[in-house]
Amino acid sequence: MTNTTSRTTPSLGRRALSLGAASLAALPAAVRAQSADGGLAALTAAAKTEGELVFYTGATEVVARRAAEAFSAKYGIKTSFTRIAGGPLLQRFGAEASVGTFAADLILVAGGAVEFLKDGLSKSWLEPVDAAAIPAIQAGTFPAAFLRDGGAVIQVSPWGICYNTDSVKPADIPKTWQDLLKPRFKGRILIADTKGSAAYLDVWAQLADAFGPDFYAALRAQNPRWYDSGVPATQALAAGEGDLQIPAVDQQVRGLIDKGAPASLTYPSPSTGVEMFAILTHRSRIKHNAAARLFVNFLMTAEGNKLFNSDPGNFSVFDTAKLPAGYASPKPGTASRNAEIRKLLGLG
Repeated sequence: MTNTTSRTTPSLGRRALSLGAASLAALPAAVRAQSADGGLAALTAAAKTEGELVFYTGATEVVARRAAEAFSAKYGIKTSFTRIAGGPLLQRFGAEASVGTFAADLILVAGGAVEFLKDGLSKSWLEPVDAAAIPAIQAGTFPAAFLRDGGAVIQVSPWGICYNTDSVKPADIPKTWQDLLKPRFKGRILIADTKGSAAYLDVWAQLADAFGPDFYAALRAQNPRWYDSGVPATQALAAGEGDLQIPAVDQQVRGLIDKGAPASLTYPSPSTGVEMFAILTHRSRIKHNAAARLFVNFLMTAEGNKLFNSDPGNFSVFDTAKLPAGYASPKPGTASRNAEIRKLLGLG
């Protein structure tokens, strides 16, 4: 394998980046497309010279492998990955980076991504995606709303309510969050503790802003049962120990459904979700910087993004019309509301 020489990208201020992006957007579409095509050809050639790509991912094994194999088949670049859950993934990357080790050319992660990006960019561990000459950005084909905080959102997995299809009749399936408060669900609601994942806070913060403390007082009066995380809560639901489990995403439930468990999901409004970011390691830190940018570009094309999101419950950023009604991306800073949310939930 031959590696290109790593080089440091000059540091650019946010104002310069914004002006550059604005100037690019002002160009005629045909000119932007032609420029992007030339950039893709050069990037592909450089990536093939490097010949290899290594990434860390919080995506499921099936999703990560499908994307890696499709990219490798398309570009002839050896691709490998390590799957680690979101929090431990960020901890591992941070621990390695703090001692000057950068084993991953990029990471795909949800939960805590924005805070991680801000810290990693300030330390020059990471490179802003919008400053990395990504052809899909240059061409203006990637939805700009999903370029955030130096990363790119490549997957949306909405939170919803999981219900037991044996015990909840079609007429009783919750259509709103207030339906959780119906007398028939008292003692039959299973909730994952926020200690299990900081991502749960996004749901609870959205509901606090939408419905206020009275909603939470009524929810506490329903005598919900608490579980350490979503997995045991969903398993308990499938075993008939409850009627509803919240919050839930499809990936958490899909394995049980595929095995015949009596479970399904409903998505009341308002809705938020788990959003997976593609984050680039700074090119001065890695050997496969062109391959990393080419892979991120692949995930930012309609072809690659739809392939990455072809499983039920995962939504492509190119097809947001299929998202649940009232969907909004998680608000930044919800982790700082942990004490407030836990008090509302009665967890102290």
